[in-house]
Amino acid sequence: MFNGTAITAKGNQVDGAPADVVAAYNAAHGTAIGSDAGWTPALFTRIHPPQALRALVPARAGAGRLR
Repeated sequence: MFNGTAITAKGNQVDGAPADVVAAYNAAHGTAIGSDAGWTPALFTRIHPPQALRALVPARAGAGRLR
């Protein structure tokens, strides 16, 4: 369960289709979590689509590959 009252969730997909995960959570739990947390994470300059992970993880993970 969330301890906050809002979450920023944009551009989500479920089985390849766009999905509003906040609305789905609210509907399933009967709550009203807001859809804008009011801030942007400072440590993430780019978030890759899930489809890219199959190639990105092996190319950049492992000993001696930290950049």
